[in-house]
Amino acid sequence: MNDLTELLKKHMPTFGELKKRAKQKGAEANLEKRRTQDVPGWHERDAVIKKFRVFIQAGLNNLVTGIKPTIEQAMKATATDPATIKSAAYLAVAQNIKMDTSKLDAALKSLHEAAIAAGLDVAAKQVSIEPIQGGRAVTDLLNQRGITLRQLTQTTLDRINTAVANGVANGHDYKTLSQSIYQAINGQSPETIPTPAMAPGSYGTDVAVQTRADIIAMTETGRAYNAATIDTYTEAGASGWNWITDGDPCERCLAKEAENPHPIDDDVPPEHPNCQCGMEAVWDNAQASDAVSQDVTQSAE
Repeated sequence: MNDLTELLKKHMPTFGELKKRAKQKGAEANLEKRRTQDVPGWHERDAVIKKFRVFIQAGLNNLVTGIKPTIEQAMKATATDPATIKSAAYLAVAQNIKMDTSKLDAALKSLHEAAIAAGLDVAAKQVSIEPIQGGRAVTDLLNQRGITLRQLTQTTLDRINTAVANGVANGHDYKTLSQSIYQAINGQSPETIPTPAMAPGSYGTDVAVQTRADIIAMTETGRAYNAATIDTYTEAGASGWNWITDGDPCERCLAKEAENPHPIDDDVPPEHPNCQCGMEAVWDNAQASDAVSQDVTQSAE
């Protein structure tokens, strides 16, 4: 055992010490790791992601045309200074790359609709009301789909610009540069991109490298599902909600959970791309007492 190991053992707290500190701070001492599958609504969101990530991938595959003339024009650049190479690469992209968002838009629309329906159904069961048709959060999400699509296409264009500029600057050949562009669009190289037959279970923390379609599907499912959830909580009269982190939370999401309970009009998950956090409704003491009284009255009748 080396000196570094001994030093870590000496200075790192044990699990028991962590629990003791949590108790001393008045925090909940339940430090056992929560499984991602235990987050409210995870199974329903998981089903939506598995179904629609293939369609998101197809939308990305059909999003960009003009890659070949872009590479051919960029590789003709004779400049050697970085600024001029970058300008030549950006010009090649601007003059040749075209975007067709129709398939990606259709995929996002179908994903949002499925995630909203799942969120409305599950949340209604959680708060014991009939499913609603959606509210302000769902309406805002649907109205912003065009903005989301423009953000995705602009990000794609930025990635292509960077890939072409770096490829030319590094003297890459046609094949290497084309693979770099493909990876910029999809998040992986053509050799490792999952096919539709591979899609079920091929995303999330189950694989070492995610495709861009995985990330988009997971993030957009979370946005739509949680928009439906907060609309339902609002309709049911909840006073707020708790942020529930997944099985491997980041510091940003842990900070959100530490702020529980959140007011009913606070921003809901996802906090960032790939966020799998969930929500649960919170009722103030008066609401809880009214609910108990109503149950007692109904039982007596």
